[in-house]
Amino acid sequence: MVSRLAWLLRRIDAEPLGWELERPNVMLLGTLTHQVFEELFQVSRPIPDSATIGSQIEPLLEPAIRTHAPFLRAAQWQVERKHLASSIHKAALAWREVLVTLKADILGTEEWLQGTLDGLPIHGQADILLGLPDGRLLVVDYKRSSANSRRPRMQKGYDSQANLYRTMLQTGGPKSEDNAALLDRLRAGDTIGIVYFMTNDQTSLSDALVVESGVIPGWEVLEGDVAHLAMGLIRERLREVSAGQLSLNREDDTQFFDKQAGVKPYALDNSAL
Repeated sequence: MVSRLAWLLRRIDAEPLGWELERPNVMLLGTLTHQVFEELFQVSRPIPDSATIGSQIEPLLEPAIRTHAPFLRAAQWQVERKHLASSIHKAALAWREVLVTLKADILGTEEWLQGTLDGLPIHGQADILLGLPDGRLLVVDYKRSSANSRRPRMQKGYDSQANLYRTMLQTGGPKSEDNAALLDRLRAGDTIGIVYFMTNDQTSLSDALVVESGVIPGWEVLEGDVAHLAMGLIRERLREVSAGQLSLNREDDTQFFDKQAGVKPYALDNSAL
């Protein structure tokens, strides 16, 4: 959506091979948070109580750090480890409250989905899929950030990630057919809402107005289609690259995406080109 050139360079593995000191950046912290959440909130298991969450954060975080960020095990990162564990604990308690209040069933976690967009195959991995008592589904993406970073693009209609997951569910479904409960819900044709759970400030940004919305702390409903402009732009870009057209970015693109679309144009920093 942001840059056709950046997309191409990534597809052909032609991005610069940079080097920097190991540090817990946003992407890494998000990966660690995701892994702990995946272990805490699982399909076909009761939603853990507060005491269980409190006792499990550090034991679940340790193998995640060992796998993805072994440097964090060093003594000089002790304060950062404690802060990370504390923030994940706070977020997990808030997310538990959301699940309990919604009376939600966890239908899938880290679920690989596939579908089509204008005849083109698309796929992606949704963090968690929920079933509500009224039959609706919610596709949820965890974000290691605050609502201020996501809300503007949803309000402006330039959000796309969760909507693409919804499109996959509507035009295809899970890559695996082993999840019978999820397949049954999809065959029932229930409506699908999207939710971003922002772990830094425990806010849920959604396009779904559920009965319990008013009593869930931090639940915000964004009115209108949060993705219509993003999807229009993605379709335009796909038509261009399908026709072999690769337009370069212009100097005002950064300001457009940052100010008008509410999207941080990280793609423009991926290469000196």
